[in-house]
Amino acid sequence: MAESVDLLERMRRSKNGWKERDLERPFVGFGFEREEGKKHILYTHPRYPDLMATVTRSSGGLPVGYISKAVRLIDEVQERNRQHDNGDQ
Repeated sequence: MAESVDLLERMRRSKNGWKERDLERPFVGFGFEREEGKKHILYTHPRYPDLMATVTRSSGGLPVGYISKAVRLIDEVQERNRQHDNGDQ
């Protein structure tokens, strides 16, 4: 999990230069499940099925929107987990 947190913080600081494979560790580290498609990879969260991301398979760098969405979704998972742990649901 510490590696996932470190990687997430690096993604917060710079959203440029990341590849598709770089998103797996933070997504999976924060509870998302990975599903392989032909042209895309789908990440879904089993506890929060409305949180999902589709990531294109690309040998080059990903557009910054993919990284921004990953950071936003992981932040949302963390917030929902805090609310759940505090009994705020």
